[in-house]
Amino acid sequence: MDCVVSAWGPWSDCDSDCGPGAQTRTRLIERGPENGGKHCPQLAQRRGCQGVKCHRRNPKSALKEVALLLPAELSDVRHANDSNDIRTNLRYRYVEDPEHDLTREYCVTFTVTKASKACYKEPSLSQFIEGARVCVHCQTQALRRELDWRCEGDGGTEAMITRWSMLSFPHCHGKWLRTRKTGPECSSAELCQPRPHYIFV
Repeated sequence: MDCVVSAWGPWSDCDSDCGPGAQTRTRLIERGPENGGKHCPQLAQRRGCQGVKCHRRNPKSALKEVALLLPAELSDVRHANDSNDIRTNLRYRYVEDPEHDLTREYCVTFTVTKASKACYKEPSLSQFIEGARVCVHCQTQALRRELDWRCEGDGGTEAMITRWSMLSFPHCHGKWLRTRKTGPECSSAELCQPRPHYIFV
């Protein structure tokens, strides 16, 4: 008789309130193997997650935020349906609304000070090695009203060390030093040419 296990239970809450963490789920043995039957499969699974309960009202909240990042190529996907999207009409209708004001977009450059081992194993993340410099674009879709219309995890001010995490590779995370913020024209920073490397989520 082979081992019989239950269905997976729900994922646990993220074990980190703010920043990279882990979730687990388990299943139970309903009947153990008998007379040389198949052994039981794994009973626990683990995956990465992001705690988002960071203290935003604290004046130093920017230091506690974690920048969630995606490759800049995905910004094209963000805009792919703009012409058919109801939000386009809202942008034209409420031009003064900061949420739709393209002049509020900006780029930030950082120097990576720490990167987890997982970053080194993924060729597409070669820019995330210690000492590397990266450019990240803050687009209108990522601006946060509760943060005074800036992107979460942008570092707040120059020379501050904060945390980052790749949303598409949650085990790739680390720290970086903010070096410069541009205006809406990211081209003013040479590092951001021909385009930024990543976008804030």
